[in-house]
Amino acid sequence: AELWRHEGPPAQRAPGGRAAAHPRDGGDAKKSFGVGLIPQLAHCLRDLRFPAGVKVPFKAGQYLQVLLDGHEPRSFSMANTPRASDAAQLHVRVLPGGLFGPMLSTLRPGHDVEVELPFGDFHLREGDGPVVLVAGGTGFAPIQAILEEALPKQPGRSFSLYWGARQADGLYALEQVRKWEQKFPHFRFHGVISEGEVPAPWRSGYVQEAVLADHADLSGHQVYVCGAPGVVSWVRSLKAVATM
Repeated sequence: AELWRHEGPPAQRAPGGRAAAHPRDGGDAKKSFGVGLIPQLAHCLRDLRFPAGVKVPFKAGQYLQVLLDGHEPRSFSMANTPRASDAAQLHVRVLPGGLFGPMLSTLRPGHDVEVELPFGDFHLREGDGPVVLVAGGTGFAPIQAILEEALPKQPGRSFSLYWGARQADGLYALEQVRKWEQKFPHFRFHGVISEGEVPAPWRSGYVQEAVLADHADLSGHQVYVCGAPGVVSWVRSLKAVATM
């Protein structure tokens, strides 16, 4: 298997971020965006959009940094595709005690937020073999961008999305997933819930366990993983069962 994990800079350990340092790719386009509407995706989640007015090139799956006065930048994956490069869509988890959460609660349409982009090399590689995408919580954001970009362009390639969360409302973009299921026969979705009630046909347990239950052999697959440190650490364990 060819494996790619989304690991942003240390600041991404905060809510909405990822696990560890990652090579920088670009990041020289610094923009001040006016905030658009901020609808609620689910409990403690917001869909934050920055209409830029100026297109900024990036690859589906990359991330940006929100620049906050007096604080380290906060890094968030972009959930939109490069086709919408005049905006940035972020899936932000708002938790008590977080730095960005209180700021988010004060934002209104038209407020300016300074961001820098793009960063990271988490994006779909060329190939024609099957693709497995593993998301934990808001780790779905860059995977949404990858799928939205790739599904219409690569009808001969299979894409399997495994999306895990603690509770059912953590799978907050099911309307988008359902659209992919209805439109693209080469797409498959597997929802995994680790706590609480599990709606059929989703599974109970951890998302990485579901992947291994379905794929005893991942050779020949491209695997993309984005989520909490535990999910990312699982990627390293695949060395025992897959060629990297």
